[in-house]
Amino acid sequence: MKYTFTILFFLTMICAKGQQTDSLQKAHAKYLSKELAISDFTANQVVVIMDNYKQNAKKALNNKALKPEEVKAKMDLLIDEKNKQLALLLNEQQLRKIIPTSERPNDKTDKSNNHK
Repeated sequence: MKYTFTILFFLTMICAKGQQTDSLQKAHAKYLSKELAISDFTANQVVVIMDNYKQNAKKALNNKALKPEEVKAKMDLLIDEKNKQLALLLNEQQLRKIIPTSERPNDKTDKSNNHK
């Protein structure tokens, strides 16, 4: 009986966490829909792209087997991939609203040249 209760408790916690994540995604999509003047469907696609990027970025940053330059290369690739996917859904003005300046292709500068 105690074993069954423990299993039910953990299943409830897992479902609650999933619902919390789902409600955060819905709220984010609703915000993007209003902020960018896009359909709910497009906003949901944008949220999926951004969430996938965040998950993959966390994996790359937490991968202790990668050297710092490998992590940077992986992050650059993930950023480019995310930006290309978003560019298929959004126009330039909308992209500027949601992509940080450090992650925009035209705004990247070689900071090492600025210190000479």
